[in-house]
Amino acid sequence: MKNRRRGLTLIEMVTVMAITGVIAATLALPLAGVAELWDQRRFEKEVVDQAQFGLDRMAWEIRHLWSDQRVFTADATTLEFDTRWSYGDYGFNGWWWDGDGTVERVNYQYAPGVQRLLRNGSPVAERVSGCTFTYYGMYGNILSGPKVSPQDTDLWRVEIQVTISSGARSTTLTESVYPRSLLRQVK
Repeated sequence: MKNRRRGLTLIEMVTVMAITGVIAATLALPLAGVAELWDQRRFEKEVVDQAQFGLDRMAWEIRHLWSDQRVFTADATTLEFDTRWSYGDYGFNGWWWDGDGTVERVNYQYAPGVQRLLRNGSPVAERVSGCTFTYYGMYGNILSGPKVSPQDTDLWRVEIQVTISSGARSTTLTESVYPRSLLRQVK
């Protein structure tokens, strides 16, 4: 008997490599989509969560606006007012505040040059590509410039829109706030 060893020819090896390449390319396309989705989720986790925390803090403090005469600046990119934290008040972060009822001046401002939303000069959110305050009156009408101190303010609702960006991605968060401390009679 003849001992014949059969091996692979060069043509067979090239064919196998070509088929393997086609299969690998076919499987790589869905994996590229998974990597894109992973990158998008990471953006949402880091940037959006930070901006949402800042937006929640703003909403809580606006909700606790101290009085009608304590709104000092109200334009499209800046809102300055006094907020009052009283004993046993439920804080924006879920903790009870055991303060002495002190009044705090709060200034929220969008700084487009550095892409930040600032609270009293300190950053609340990074990568902010836009922030607008829209003010509404008692009947839902948009106020171009609400009355500010020393007059009683005429705002009833504040809508905040914060747009955050990272690379080519951006998302907009919106919050509507009714300051509950402004007690007025509906005429």
